[in-house]
Amino acid sequence: MKSLIKILLISLLFASCSKKVVFTSSMQEEYKFSEDRLKKVQFYTSSQIILFKIKQEGDVSVSDGKVLFKNKKDVEKIIIPKNTKCILEEVLDKSKYLFSFELVDGRVLVFGNNGSGCYSLMAKNWKDGAGIIEYANKTYVTTNGNVFLNIKAKNLKQLKGKERVIHGRKV
Repeated sequence: MKSLIKILLISLLFASCSKKVVFTSSMQEEYKFSEDRLKKVQFYTSSQIILFKIKQEGDVSVSDGKVLFKNKKDVEKIIIPKNTKCILEEVLDKSKYLFSFELVDGRVLVFGNNGSGCYSLMAKNWKDGAGIIEYANKTYVTTNGNVFLNIKAKNLKQLKGKERVIHGRKV
């Protein structure tokens, strides 16, 4: 009997361990999470996000009878690794949320319902697999539009039971 109880307790423990699952619109509809409640949930990125900005300047001058071309490229790159923690900053509408990755204002990304029920990275414009995104009050380009929001979820199973020990009767 004791071994049966131990097995039940161990299986209950493993059944309630949290795992990361995709946060979906059906989950939102089923549980009707308010904005305040969603702000208490820890969200994670499903894949890496790379934002990059290339600034190119060129200058032409003439020196000693020669034309000098001076090109300068300035590359700025922001990497948000897979499983980076983020929090809900604001609900923009029923299908779009603003998520913060850093404490500094303006360092937020928009995730929205992409039609399949998952909340994925949104851009102002997607063209040929590249999206224009505002981050930290600057305009960047990203090529990864397949980033979803994950949450940790536990499946709590309630086990109800009774136990009685009968000691018998005396005459």
